[in-house]
Amino acid sequence: MKIMRKIVASAFLIFGTSSVFAASSKFKAEDIVEPIAPTIACISAEDLITGFKYASAGEQTRLQALFDSKRCLLTGPGEKLKVLTVENSPLIEAVPVSVKGAANGIYIAEQNYKKVKK
Repeated sequence: MKIMRKIVASAFLIFGTSSVFAASSKFKAEDIVEPIAPTIACISAEDLITGFKYASAGEQTRLQALFDSKRCLLTGPGEKLKVLTVENSPLIEAVPVSVKGAANGIYIAEQNYKKVKK
């Protein structure tokens, strides 16, 4: 339940202000990032937005369906990701640092992550 509250708080950060979509990214391609707190990552930007909408609306069953279908997963502090692209900031695409090459990654909400040293 605590994790779901953090996801809901993240949803408000994303959807609470429209100006966040106009800002440039605090990250660039190849940066290494990690979650500040447990949050979700999804295989598409649409799934990530949908997940945050479900969380903010309290639709736990629908949110759980995204996890059960493997379209979204939970990430937490210590899980390092490498940024692929920031062109859709504040939703950025990343892969686990262990991945050496990838055409596609998972989408994450930029404000839920911090840059770490390589």
